[in-house]
Amino acid sequence: MSNNSKQFSPKAIEFIKRLTNIFDMDSIRIIDLLSNRSIKSLRINRIKNTDSTSSILGFLKQQGVNAQKLGWYADAILFPSNQTKSVVDTDLYRGGDIYIQNPSSYLPAFALLIGTQGGAFLDVCSAPGGKGSHFATLQSGCQRLVLNEPDPTRNKQLRQVLGVLGVKHNLTITNRDGRQLTKYFQKECFDTILLDVECSGEAGINFASKRPMAGWSIAKIVELSNLQLKMLTQAYEILAPGGVLVYSTCTFSPEENEGVISRFLERSQDCIVQKIRFKQERSTAGLESWHGTQFNSEVKNSLRVLPSSYMEGFFICVLRKPTEDLGSNKQLRDEVVDLGYLMKRATP
Repeated sequence: MSNNSKQFSPKAIEFIKRLTNIFDMDSIRIIDLLSNRSIKSLRINRIKNTDSTSSILGFLKQQGVNAQKLGWYADAILFPSNQTKSVVDTDLYRGGDIYIQNPSSYLPAFALLIGTQGGAFLDVCSAPGGKGSHFATLQSGCQRLVLNEPDPTRNKQLRQVLGVLGVKHNLTITNRDGRQLTKYFQKECFDTILLDVECSGEAGINFASKRPMAGWSIAKIVELSNLQLKMLTQAYEILAPGGVLVYSTCTFSPEENEGVISRFLERSQDCIVQKIRFKQERSTAGLESWHGTQFNSEVKNSLRVLPSSYMEGFFICVLRKPTEDLGSNKQLRDEVVDLGYLMKRATP
């Protein structure tokens, strides 16, 4: 910890120490990464807008927005955070042609593309709707699109966002409890499932704010990890054989990431954890241990995206339910989910 650590609360110091161990960085670098949130991103909504990225980029520049392309995804644009109002005030944003979303949140939709094309999809914790609507854009032929949000207020927000973005093809919006999915859905009925689970949101902590650690505690992390395990177990039950389940969070805590996956694999030993690769940004493999606890060896196949001026820290893990075909299962175990390749394949 640097000499400047006296300005931080004991809770913040504890948090920073955890991150130095997770990312193998010094505290000064950690503090800098979580203080510099100067750039935002928007995604072009291809359900509504077919203009070229260059055309939309030109329009934004005419509105005084210092916008530029995001190098690794053709349908994404970066812009300074202090120009967010200028973006929100455009007809493109009001009409749902563009959607402000952190680039880390683009990854789950691409990972899901390895699943059955045109099958049934469930987004378990969908609000505000960015990831689910992105998947709907990439797989417009989806036979069944179920976007779920249990919280009534957030469910209302989800409906509004999807309405503005024009997501409606084969769409059902539900408000089911993610801990009781088997109560509402038949077993093995979804080909692809996104579980961007409720988490401690550590990636959103900004040391430039007045109270960066409000609501953060180890007790809360433990509580959430138990909730996450219940939801993951339920989601896997309704996943079809051969199906893909993407588990993701916007938090750093191993207890909520690798720890949840490892505990889940103790119960579902047949589950396949596919190796995921993302060379376009700084990333690391999943941790193999934490505070003396050794995780299941398959957990290292998951991916951690490191935070930057425009990327939020992110965790993503790709799970597959095996079929009766042993050859196919072996192929899945050996296969690498290359997010960069999937992006290029999905973008015209």
